[in-house]
Amino acid sequence: MDQVRFVVLYDGEWTNSVGKFRYESGKLRGVILPRETSYNILLETVCRIAKEDPSKFTITMKFNYVAPEVIPPLPPIEVVNDDDVKFFLAENADVTTRSPLCINYTNRDVVMYRL
Repeated sequence: MDQVRFVVLYDGEWTNSVGKFRYESGKLRGVILPRETSYNILLETVCRIAKEDPSKFTITMKFNYVAPEVIPPLPPIEVVNDDDVKFFLAENADVTTRSPLCINYTNRDVVMYRL
C-alpha cells in the first residue's frame, strides 16, 4: 500500500499579501497516511494532532496549489470530501509538488450576529 507523507500546520492563520496566500503557523507535525485515505480518516487525524474535538469546533483543511502558469496565484484549496483528499495526497506523493495541509478551527458555540 502506497503511503504519502506531508506536514500539517495548525494554530495559525491565512494571510494574503500582494496576492500571495500564506499560512502563518504556530505548530506543525509530520504525517504519513495511506494514499487511499478517506476524508473522515484525514479529519480524525488532524483533530488528533491539533487536539480539537470536531463536535465542538468546525475544522477547515486547506492547502496551497502552486500553478506557476496561473497569474495571479490561486487561493488555497479547501479539502471538503474524498475527492479533495485524493487530489491533495496525489500532489504530495510527488516531492516537487508537496504542500502542507493547513488547519483552522472555529468554536461551534460562537454565535455571529449581523448588524
